[in-house]
Amino acid sequence: MNNEENVFDEIIEKDPGIYEASFLFVPSLTTEAVASETDAFKAKITSLGGTLLHAGEARSMPLAYPMSRVANHKKTTFTNAFFGWVKFEFLSKDIGAVRAYLKDNEHIIRSLVIKTIKEAPMTIRRIPPRHSIKKPEVIKEEPQKVDEAQLEKEIEGLLVS
Repeated sequence: MNNEENVFDEIIEKDPGIYEASFLFVPSLTTEAVASETDAFKAKITSLGGTLLHAGEARSMPLAYPMSRVANHKKTTFTNAFFGWVKFEFLSKDIGAVRAYLKDNEHIIRSLVIKTIKEAPMTIRRIPPRHSIKKPEVIKEEPQKVDEAQLEKEIEGLLVS
């Protein structure tokens, strides 16, 4: 069994995984500085032996809830941030270096690195068929003439019984 585990460990070390890193930059950066920080992250991935697959341009957005970060012994709370992401191929055993780079970057509020697949999953949104709603048909009946004498006779018959 020990020999099998060693073979498995060698496969993991040599087999690159597909990862996606997403990050929130502080809103005080300019769009040029955000682009520069994203490019620096991409350069770090390639310098560590990774291969870039896709990247999303960082864009400013409001946060769902306030997030805080402590920098220089000062806690700062943010309600907006620049959101960006990069998808890359990287050796699984070395992914800790990427996480450390993101954690130590003072311009990043929060980051997340996940293992994913190479192709973006296609989601097909199914639209339910539209059925026309038919209004119920109203049957119009002609009012019948009521015989007053016959009606009085039936009412008296109900009261007596």
